[in-house]
Amino acid sequence: MNSEITFLFWNVNRRPLAPLVAEIAREKSVDVVILAESDGDDTAYIESLTNQTGHAFNKPYANSDKIDVFTHLPRDSVRPVYDHASRRMTVRRLVLEKTDLLLVALHFQSKVNWSDQDQAGEAGNLCREVCRLEDEHGHQRTIVVGDFNMNPFEPGMTSCHGFHAVMTKAIAQKNRRTVSGSDYRFFYNPSWNHFGDRTPGPAGTHYYAPGKPIQFYWNHFDQLLLRPSLLPYFHDDFAVLDRCGERSLLSQHGQPDETVGSDHLPILFRLQFPSSAETLNHA
Repeated sequence: MNSEITFLFWNVNRRPLAPLVAEIAREKSVDVVILAESDGDDTAYIESLTNQTGHAFNKPYANSDKIDVFTHLPRDSVRPVYDHASRRMTVRRLVLEKTDLLLVALHFQSKVNWSDQDQAGEAGNLCREVCRLEDEHGHQRTIVVGDFNMNPFEPGMTSCHGFHAVMTKAIAQKNRRTVSGSDYRFFYNPSWNHFGDRTPGPAGTHYYAPGKPIQFYWNHFDQLLLRPSLLPYFHDDFAVLDRCGERSLLSQHGQPDETVGSDHLPILFRLQFPSSAETLNHA
């Protein structure tokens, strides 16, 4: 038998979306809800999640006020590890039956105020903090999820001096590469698979169309990164959600509908771990 844990991440754009988040959590059997740009009404989220799902949700303590984490897992299962001084990154230790993970949730600085070079530099700073925490905990079973405000192909995401997140499992499974005599760890980024018309859902998570010479329209700012040691427990179960039940999160033009949800679409992913009778790879 296997044990699943399901995560939902959503930048809710400061909108009062507790009932909608709870409805998605019920429909998708979500165990951990991670929100960026929450409206700050923790009570509404806890009550809505508890009432809709039938599980007693709580908000484990953390100093970060830009990322909110709600879960029905026992309080001792989601332990505070680290909150970055910017309050834009929080790290939790997720204690499961057979193993423990590092859960890194972030809301990166916006392109409105930061250049691509600014973002790339800060990405390197944050990834070095993640590596430091991995070394302290003695493993690399790490999940990074959030609104990166960068696309998967941008330097802050792909550079060895940034998150060093690659598009295929085969590359990620090499674990690391050496550049100029220094070793850099890989992340796997499944978000690469969710661009354009040939995806099972929307062409990205955020739509933006200013009158600029270079324009992508659809962006995949909301992403999941996994260390290679977690790939055996990830079976491509990653989705950009565009509806909740019969309710669409998209406008009639096929873009995120802020009158229903947010200017971002939520992402959902699952990890499937072996039962207590089996053995995990503890790399």
